[in-house]
This record gives sequence, structure tokens and C-alpha cells, in this order.
Amino acid sequence: PAWRYATAGEPDPRVRDYAGLATALAGHLERVSPDPAADGLEVGREWGRELATGSSADSAAAGSAGRARHRVVGLLRELGFDPQADARATTVALSRCPLLDAARRHPQVVCQVHLGIVRGALEVYRGDPEPTALLPFAEPGACRLHLRTAAATDG
Repeated sequence: PAWRYATAGEPDPRVRDYAGLATALAGHLERVSPDPAADGLEVGREWGRELATGSSADSAAAGSAGRARHRVVGLLRELGFDPQADARATTVALSRCPLLDAARRHPQVVCQVHLGIVRGALEVYRGDPEPTALLPFAEPGACRLHLRTAAATDG
């Protein structure tokens, strides 16, 4: 059906509209919040928990820290980040950002929301979310995500 597809190179207007909304919300949060980065992180964390709970993977299943990291990479793939992970999924290049324009304009908020998504998902997947780090625009064409959980040695 035509409503489900767009021609190559033509942005989906729904994505553009959501990106516009994200930009507006991030800008508003920067103006009104005493700590926009912390608020963005918490919003992302809540969203990440919701996404992981509703994802196709069985979020209740216990597993190793390595399994939790691989599940987060799968979630990021579903969200459109085009993650390129090392074999153990401890370092991930995010070569696509669904909200790139918003992230460039408001990295303090948008990038923290993305980190929050990862940490919230790790909570659900029973990984340790705290040692994670996101380095926005760390290399040409990608952000760098470190999923070095406390149990990173368990594969």
C-alpha cells in the first residue's frame, strides 16, 4: 500500500513530523529544566524500559550480561540506529540516528534520551546499566556506545 512506502531518497513525512516534535520538545526542555541532560536521561530510561518490555525478545528471561548487551543492540537496530557492534557487543558504532537534526541542535537532551533508552532496556534485560556511555558524534558518521557492564567479562 502506498501509505506504507516512500520512494528512495524521499523522507517519510511521518518521520519528519516526529523529528520536528522531538526537536521542539528538546528545545523546550533545555529552556525550562534546571538540568536538561538529567531530565533527558530519565525520560529515555523510562522509554527504554517500555520498549524493552514490549519488544519481540522475551524481556523476562534471565541471561548473561553479554546476552543483555546483544538484546540492546537488537533493540537499537529496530529503532533505526544501524548499530555495528563488536563480537561481544561491548562497543557499538551507531551509524544512523533517527533524530539526527534534533541531536545536532540539542545534543545535551537528545543524546541523553538515547543513552537513557539503552540504560532502561538494560534494566529490563537484567544487565547493569550504569557503566554505559554514549559519545555523540565520536567519529565521522557515527556515535560510539560503550556497553561495558560490570559483568562484561561473562560474554
